[in-house]
Amino acid sequence: METIEKLIQRVQKTQHGFLDIQKAADEVVAAHAAGESLRLARQLFASEKYQVRSLATFILGRLAARSKEVITFLKKRVSRDKDWRVQEILAKAFDRYVLTSATKTPSL
Repeated sequence: METIEKLIQRVQKTQHGFLDIQKAADEVVAAHAAGESLRLARQLFASEKYQVRSLATFILGRLAARSKEVITFLKKRVSRDKDWRVQEILAKAFDRYVLTSATKTPSL
């Protein structure tokens, strides 16, 4: 697993699109327990750089179906972010949450 500084350097290189940021988030979630991933996401979300906040938002999206705390953070903190790119990632996070939650709920 990369250090947090290396993650920040990596995602800050992204100027267009978000695929590498999404890949970095997947790597964080795969390499860490949910609690550690959440801790990292909270730390990353405090950044002034939109790419780093986008990484945090992707991580939170991966964790949302497992935690009401994460949903609350997305609703109360991420939804207030002023950057449209972070808002786009938030939309993707909620899409993933809905998809993941739907697969856990039996169909009627």
